[in-house]
Amino acid sequence: MTRRLALWQIIYYLRVPDGGRAYQTVGTFLTRLRRRLRLAEDRDLRIPPPEAERLEAVAVMTIHQSKGLEFEAVHLMDVDARHFERSDDAAWLPAAFTQTAGGVDEAKSEASNKLYVALSRARSHLTLYEEKSYYKAACTPTVQRASHLLDRVVGTRVQADTTSTTHRTAQGPSLPVGLKEFVTYRTCPRRYYYDEVRQLTPAAGLHPAVRIESAVLRELFVPHGGEVSTPVNDVKLELSRLPEDYEVTRPHLRAYADQLLQAGRAWSGADRVAVAPPVDVVCDGLPIRVISHRITRQGNAVTLHFVRAQPSSPLAKQHKAIRWVLKHLNEAYPPLRFQGSLHVLSTRQTEPVVAYGHLVPDFNLTHFAQALSVGQFSAAPSSWVCPGCRHFLYCPA
Repeated sequence: MTRRLALWQIIYYLRVPDGGRAYQTVGTFLTRLRRRLRLAEDRDLRIPPPEAERLEAVAVMTIHQSKGLEFEAVHLMDVDARHFERSDDAAWLPAAFTQTAGGVDEAKSEASNKLYVALSRARSHLTLYEEKSYYKAACTPTVQRASHLLDRVVGTRVQADTTSTTHRTAQGPSLPVGLKEFVTYRTCPRRYYYDEVRQLTPAAGLHPAVRIESAVLRELFVPHGGEVSTPVNDVKLELSRLPEDYEVTRPHLRAYADQLLQAGRAWSGADRVAVAPPVDVVCDGLPIRVISHRITRQGNAVTLHFVRAQPSSPLAKQHKAIRWVLKHLNEAYPPLRFQGSLHVLSTRQTEPVVAYGHLVPDFNLTHFAQALSVGQFSAAPSSWVCPGCRHFLYCPA
């Protein structure tokens, strides 16, 4: 019987959505399971990272998730008999809450423990909310006994606007947006907000191979005008930062980095080179600064060369963004004809990238450009993007 019940529970868990897609799959099940493991009972994983201290944000969590944590101010919703029905257990609360209570039953209950955990999370300010419209919304006796400690305020319920989670800046980006940053915005506006506006760049959410690829590109290329003879050792530094869990994979990551470095130096013809000078262009009202790894010209044909570690399909975000920018470069400089080239280090293959022709008025990149121009940083949760994001632990999306 126990085995049958356990089997039914796992099938039901796989079948019933919990806020995700209408129909669950094994892939989404693993993603949900991974999220729950990361945010389960490990207190270190539930504490926001130091970078999040600068965020003007509100942490929303359940009472169970708040165990072991403290906050300057706590707002506790629905403190009523509907949610804390076992309410005659005030002996498990601090003495200040029970000094006027008499004849308290000392039987410990889950409800009293939960209420005590919720009330003891606040350092300075504690606000309790109760809803009078519900027939079982009477305040819990435990809180009633502590009424001499609380200032009661009668108000009206305000319906929260859940249709928009938009953050806006006063004027949008004040400087041209880099092509790489624009691709980040298209992937997730909130990630752009954290990376570019808030300047939060924790690496906890990045796969080690991605960090190694970024280190390889930093070793191969320096910013325009930089000193190429400056010694660097970014790959070795990234390898030294890997946790002990990746000790077995360290030699393989080192070999992977050496492969990419060899391919990059064969492409550039030098151990380290400076990238091409930036090119500024306005794309659908958004100023964009295009930084390519090399620029070549034959007659009136100008080629912008880009280098990446892994291949991408013609439908990938970077590929489309380059075509979009090339179209606007051709419109801004009529005598010239701009085209692109994308070199992949892992395969040592180069593919051409041609500019877009006529675009429909509601082209999706136009929408992203306009949204970024006004500083719109809303984003919906994504089962594909969110789990691998370095801001996963504290991002509300």
